[in-house]
Amino acid sequence: MGHRASGDRWAGAALPVLDQEGARRLVAAYLAQQCAALVVGDQRLGAGDDSAVHDTRVAGRRIRSTLRVYSPLFDREAADALDGELRWWSGLLGAVRDLQVLQGRLDTLVSGVDPALPRDRVRARIDAALERDRLEHWTRVREAHAGVRHRALLVAVTSWGARPAWSGGVLRSSSAVATMVDRADRTVDRTLRRAAASDDLDELHRARKAAKRARYAAEVLLPVVGPAAAKSARRHERLQEALGEHRDCTVGAELLLRLGSAAGSSPGESFVFGVLHERELRRAQALRAEVQGLVRRRRRPSGSHGPR
Repeated sequence: MGHRASGDRWAGAALPVLDQEGARRLVAAYLAQQCAALVVGDQRLGAGDDSAVHDTRVAGRRIRSTLRVYSPLFDREAADALDGELRWWSGLLGAVRDLQVLQGRLDTLVSGVDPALPRDRVRARIDAALERDRLEHWTRVREAHAGVRHRALLVAVTSWGARPAWSGGVLRSSSAVATMVDRADRTVDRTLRRAAASDDLDELHRARKAAKRARYAAEVLLPVVGPAAAKSARRHERLQEALGEHRDCTVGAELLLRLGSAAGSSPGESFVFGVLHERELRRAQALRAEVQGLVRRRRRPSGSHGPR
């Protein structure tokens, strides 16, 4: 029999019961995929391809989430060391990625402005502001990529992909893996309730990170409980995307307000910045309502589907 997850997070599906060797095989296979993806992405970055930032960063996040959710399986010291180095590298890549996302988002917003307004000048101001930061962060990535610390990280990732550093301990239950996944789901529920009860950006960010970890934890289980794991991963992904876009709206609104203030000598440009700022605030409000709805659905008792 499988282990029944509490609540309705897995729609009544039984999570897998695995002995220690089976758990290791399952997690090692997932780690091998993500370590290989990180190495491939890193090679693209080394060739100057900044479009590889996203894929490389996601692979690193998946590795880190696996180390954390399934932590009883790993040697703690070795796992903590790898997690710390991946966090460092992800931070450098994240600064570039955030600007890429913001650039695309604001470009789409500007494209929706009436062409009779000075939207091209507004776009030029936005591009200039973001390009300065993008070049600065990309330079840091390139410098770090050529350094000793980064080379050591690649060696460690390659080693973990081939042979993870397992704990010498013994799992006390064949349901241990299911319990780890269930705990990740519970963490999402707890952080999401706190985030939904306030507009604290830190709480929202913690809820988003918890949703990512639970999503990737579910992905690990795809080979053994495919449909249920895929459904759980999609639920967490929807939450992650809503919270991520809310953060993007907030950051975008702050930048638009700052650039709009600097464009005070040009009333037309100031007006466009004001329109865009308002649109970002309204979208953030809609996303908060969406998150509230996700909270209510997650609280719904198992077997209760409500009105269709």
